[in-house]
Amino acid sequence: MRELHIRKGNIRTTQWVDVAPAPLGPGAARLKLDLFALTANNITYAAFGAGMLGYWDFFPAPEGWGKTPVWGFASVVESNAPEITTGARFYGYYPIAETLDVVVRKTAGGFFDAAPHRASKAPIYNLYTDIATDPAYDAAFEPEQALFRPLFATGWWAADCVRQAQARSVILSSASSKTALATAHQLRRLGGQEIIGLTSPGNEAYVRDTGLYDRVVLYADAATLTAPAPVTFVDFLGRRDLTAAVHTALGVH
Repeated sequence: MRELHIRKGNIRTTQWVDVAPAPLGPGAARLKLDLFALTANNITYAAFGAGMLGYWDFFPAPEGWGKTPVWGFASVVESNAPEITTGARFYGYYPIAETLDVVVRKTAGGFFDAAPHRASKAPIYNLYTDIATDPAYDAAFEPEQALFRPLFATGWWAADCVRQAQARSVILSSASSKTALATAHQLRRLGGQEIIGLTSPGNEAYVRDTGLYDRVVLYADAATLTAPAPVTFVDFLGRRDLTAAVHTALGVH
């Protein structure tokens, strides 16, 4: 079985490794990765692999190396878990590897990986969803789901926080990013707020064409920004000069 190892101390250093699969234990299943998305978000997983977030901990690797998590679809190729049949396909969290062995704890819509080393992790990362019973699954858009679905939940949570603030206007930086698009989508569905997207000239047309934003403003024009108060600024970019420009334009000091 081939898998990608990444040097923890320098994530630019990678190697493909052939690993002999271990015998499958009782209650376990082996899934073969069919399709996954690789984006800047996966680089974030590697950059924050150690410490509090501990992304390296999900898929153990030899000392000094890690396996970067990705989101995608995989098929069961071997199962010692009565609840999971060979051929079933699941959306979830995988390493960049040919296969993943999981310890199955059945749920209504799929299963949790109950492997001991994942027990302390947030449940969303350990949940694997059966596409046969998933109302959000669409066979015609698997690549798009692998790209956008992981961050849609983040956008939904961000939109929920914004709604609790009861702002009349919401400004989203990096308006073309997946999380910003998910946030804008949920806010538009809920209604009642003006949604303003901040973006670069290169992404302006794309952001406008999404139809998710009431207004699209270029970063260079942030200093002239106006919006009905109260305003919530959701920053997905992290540029201090932009944040300062938005605060100054809106009279926040």
